[in-house]
Amino acid sequence: MLSENLLHITTTSICNLNCTYCSEWVRKGWYLLDYFLLKDLDELNEQIPKDLRKWKDFFEWVVFSSWEPTLNHQLTEHINHAKDLGYQKIQVVTNGIRISDIDYLQKLREAWLNSLVISVNSFSPSISKKVSWNWYDGAKTAKWILNAVHLNIPLQVNIVINKYTLILYGVELFK
Repeated sequence: MLSENLLHITTTSICNLNCTYCSEWVRKGWYLLDYFLLKDLDELNEQIPKDLRKWKDFFEWVVFSSWEPTLNHQLTEHINHAKDLGYQKIQVVTNGIRISDIDYLQKLREAWLNSLVISVNSFSPSISKKVSWNWYDGAKTAKWILNAVHLNIPLQVNIVINKYTLILYGVELFK
């Protein structure tokens, strides 16, 4: 068992943000290439359970990430399937927008989501707009965090550091 390693599952190739720093745009040509050769989301959803079964004896930890996994309408089923196969840690990496709906997050939790990583552009809507090219209320991030805490989901928050956020927080390194 490779318990120190994790199985990384790409759940979709779409996102509800368009962040300037996102490496998915760069990786599309080579990262998990077989997923990107699939024609549509339905085909991808057929492949995910096969990969979960294929690798279950090698990994205890599965991470659903890349692009925005919460946009996959079968994410709950994939989490539940991973639990049924015996994965001990089941994590989702998200920008947090969909989990602002506590009912949706509750469904993920009930399926056996037991670890969450939220990537935060900024707590400032004006900075967030510069970083993601889409406006989202960075102040709602506190709600996403509180939803995870309320549901007792272990949480990691990744905060994007760039010239805009450093200036916002009073660190002017990029003049």
